[in-house]
Amino acid sequence: VCFSPDGTRIASASHDKMVKVWNAATGQETLTLKVPTGLVSCVSFSPDGTRIASGHDRTVKVWDSTTGQEMVALKEHTHPVSSVSFSPDGTRIVYASRRTGNFDVAVADVVTLESRLLTSGGGSNETPSFSPDGRRILYTLKRTSRSGTTTQIYVMDATGGNRKQLTTEGNNSAPVWSGFKE
Repeated sequence: VCFSPDGTRIASASHDKMVKVWNAATGQETLTLKVPTGLVSCVSFSPDGTRIASGHDRTVKVWDSTTGQEMVALKEHTHPVSSVSFSPDGTRIVYASRRTGNFDVAVADVVTLESRLLTSGGGSNETPSFSPDGRRILYTLKRTSRSGTTTQIYVMDATGGNRKQLTTEGNNSAPVWSGFKE
């Protein structure tokens, strides 16, 4: 579930193969986007509010947020997509998808659909999001061992380099950027 950047609309993902958009003030449904197969697991508005990215069964799609027209689809995945997020300039989407046994983080150009894997293995890399300036990506890494499961927060350059672990203990999930400056 997410708000549009101007706060006037709400988009949701659902297991009934739909992305729905509502008027945030009235609660009236204004748009339904139907996906032919699989559950829809995540949605995100573009920074200008004109597009919606959705992740679902093996696909990342970008839709026109007013007409519901499918604009592009990135279908290279062998397993579900668990999260999507636009870059601040709206030209890239960072997402997590299961490529092997665990989720990994990748980034795709919205126009060319070229994608690049940024993480590979080490656990389940999930919930990626761009920094406000678009230069870094925040994500979680979940690892399971005999002693239990831990989830730590990491940050890396938007190209996948300069990876740093931010947390060392406990279970941390769904990090959000908020005025973070180095």
